[in-house]
Amino acid sequence: MPKQIFWLVILFFMLLGCKKEEQIPVAGEVTMNSTLYGTGPYWVIGYSFSQGKLLEYRDGNVPDIIILPKTEANGTVSNAFLDSPNVFPSFSLNGTFGGAAEAETFFNNYMEAVDSGFIALADPLLPNQVWTFKTSTGKYVKMLILEVTATLRDQVPYAEVRFRYVYQPDGSTVFSQ
Repeated sequence: MPKQIFWLVILFFMLLGCKKEEQIPVAGEVTMNSTLYGTGPYWVIGYSFSQGKLLEYRDGNVPDIIILPKTEANGTVSNAFLDSPNVFPSFSLNGTFGGAAEAETFFNNYMEAVDSGFIALADPLLPNQVWTFKTSTGKYVKMLILEVTATLRDQVPYAEVRFRYVYQPDGSTVFSQ
């Protein structure tokens, strides 16, 4: 009897110790902005597709993309763009569409990453665009830009983007969704 209780206790603690592996989302909708945090050095929050979450760009954390405002010499904010810490060109514009329905249809039917000429920045960033992004580890992401804001907030250049994405975590050029 004591031997059975011993094994039941061991089994109980083993079950308690088992954690369900967290699934990384391969698709979703994200809103991120260019707000600067800290008192110097400043840092921003970007998005990590491999982790499926917003990520502080500091202390060794490196998101896949960040958004920044594009400012003119006179200080006005003219637009926004996506940047990446990748050392190679990572953004490819697949199309800019006249309306949300047309952009959505293209995005939903775009099932394999196409290299239409990768560039360093997603610039200009506009609603109803579809972009392909290649991560530093060679994984592909398709992104549908839903909304873009570029303005001065409290006299500070500010940008915000809302986008939908599908991430291909296995490195294939074929999107599962």
